[in-house]
Amino acid sequence: MASAGVAVAFAIVASAPPATAYADNDGSNVSIGIDWVAKYVGTGAPAARYGNVDSAKLCCEGLKDIVDDSRTSWQWQFNWGNSAAWELDWKKSSLGGNAYRLCDDVDLVAFAGHGLGNTLEFSTQKNDWKSTPSDMDLGVRDAEWALFYTCNFLRGSKDTLGAAANGIHLLNGYCTDMTVTSDGGRKFAEFAMPAPDRQAYGVRVAWYKYGKATQKGSDKNTVRTFGAKASYNDYLWGYGKVSADPPAYSPSTAHLYEYWDTNLNW
Repeated sequence: MASAGVAVAFAIVASAPPATAYADNDGSNVSIGIDWVAKYVGTGAPAARYGNVDSAKLCCEGLKDIVDDSRTSWQWQFNWGNSAAWELDWKKSSLGGNAYRLCDDVDLVAFAGHGLGNTLEFSTQKNDWKSTPSDMDLGVRDAEWALFYTCNFLRGSKDTLGAAANGIHLLNGYCTDMTVTSDGGRKFAEFAMPAPDRQAYGVRVAWYKYGKATQKGSDKNTVRTFGAKASYNDYLWGYGKVSADPPAYSPSTAHLYEYWDTNLNW
């Protein structure tokens, strides 16, 4: 499960301006989409017993700092919250889902809310209360990177996580509990974009730096990035190099994939 909280900030190194990004390698506009659930109590959702996640909305919406950066042309494609955020948004077409026009139709997609172990938990049953890696095939259309501000979604083996990977570069989340903070998206954006005194950090590094800036050491949380080895040093479009789309995860391509864990402040 996830809980609400507060956070802190830091970072520093050397600087260089980003390249302008107007489109990705597929020729599509570079875009962000978010799903978040703050209100669970009173909805009948299985996750309601864990309470609300009051900070989920602000957490995801902080990613808008990337869209607001005039040096690139990132666009805000969708923002679905509470009862408007559905499991169908993440589900692959072969299972009757809408990912092809929502969560897999953007370059960067994010979720904030409860996670109960390899699940994203929703407050509306459309068509299910939860989404799992095996429900997904991210990257088959467009998605390069996913951010999961939720507990335990990326725990388990490569085979468990690889079920979600069909061309996506990196899945970023937690293999432990975590705290959803109101500045989670803003902190990731801060590290993924360049600052006056440093270059941008890559997606994987920006993710664990966001985690170190927001999670308490006493909670012993661990961020995990799962994805293609070739995408290890990916940057967001406009801030550095981006790898080619990897092949879908399968027994024959598993050797091309790995996961990387970082303990946060412990």
